[in-house]
Amino acid sequence: MWPGDLLQIEAPSADMSSTLLVRSVAIRATSCSPELLNYTVAFANEWAEPLSLKMNEGAPLNAWLPPTALTASTALVSARDLAVSSVSTTQIQVQAGLTPPTGGGFEVRRSDWKFGAGDGADLVLRSPVPNFTIVREAPVERYYVRMYDGATPRNYSRFSSAIFVNAAT
Repeated sequence: MWPGDLLQIEAPSADMSSTLLVRSVAIRATSCSPELLNYTVAFANEWAEPLSLKMNEGAPLNAWLPPTALTASTALVSARDLAVSSVSTTQIQVQAGLTPPTGGGFEVRRSDWKFGAGDGADLVLRSPVPNFTIVREAPVERYYVRMYDGATPRNYSRFSSAIFVNAAT
């Protein structure tokens, strides 16, 4: 079998009768006696080409990416010990477990990709203290928290801490 050959497939159990174009053939010899060869055959599938994904190593040049610290020395520690201390019908009490740097604090957003991009619609609050309150707006809510410093532009934690609340009123 060679690339470019047509292979007639008849499989009555799968209700299939088709002619397939061989795209590539790979043969792998194993070290056994008697000799054993493994064949891998790929068939042409041009009808699926428009449905396929092409992957790249990096993001497109025009993609908006969240700001991250360029070096480890400018990245702030992530709030790994962040905890929700209480949830009521009107508020969520949060304890960050860290002291923010001078001039900094904790930024809470509804999405995890616009930290530092101004106020925006997804900004919930910026708190200069480690214990803060988020006002509840719905029974099911999702928030992301990062620590920031007083630099211009702000430096943020490399990773967000997430708060997921599912508490029916």
